[in-house]
Amino acid sequence: MAIISWLHDAHSGSASSVETDLRLSSLVRRRPWLPFAPTEHLDQLERNPFNEEFFERFVARVIGYLEDTARLKRLAEPFISGGMPEIWEDVQAYQDFRVSFFDYLDRAARLPNKPKVARIILERLDVDAPLGGEEEWAEVFGEFLKENGWTDEAWVEHA
Repeated sequence: MAIISWLHDAHSGSASSVETDLRLSSLVRRRPWLPFAPTEHLDQLERNPFNEEFFERFVARVIGYLEDTARLKRLAEPFISGGMPEIWEDVQAYQDFRVSFFDYLDRAARLPNKPKVARIILERLDVDAPLGGEEEWAEVFGEFLKENGWTDEAWVEHA
């Protein structure tokens, strides 16, 4: 909990980044979590969860997320459930949707842990790396849908 508080202080202006770095370094060096760690089972784990490098990468990733204003803005937007507008008849709305959808898939293809919907789509398309632009995605999607179609059951089969 202290880590989250320190990260919040660092990015809300209540603490300097140097002060936060010193606090985090001190926490990593002191290792307050080790007395609670089942050290006799660590050799059975794929990766040591108390590895300092792993923790430092985690903190760097969280700080990077906090510094990404576009990401924070997107995550802070409320989700309001509602009916899907008929964008297919509105050329501009359709184009905006198409670009954002293919951009989302391209970003998701880069992630080690893909969001569920993106993972299902990428698996069905047999895509395991980013394709690049909208046209590349449209071509792969078009070819796949012509050959295979897409049913509601496809979501369940790959879930």
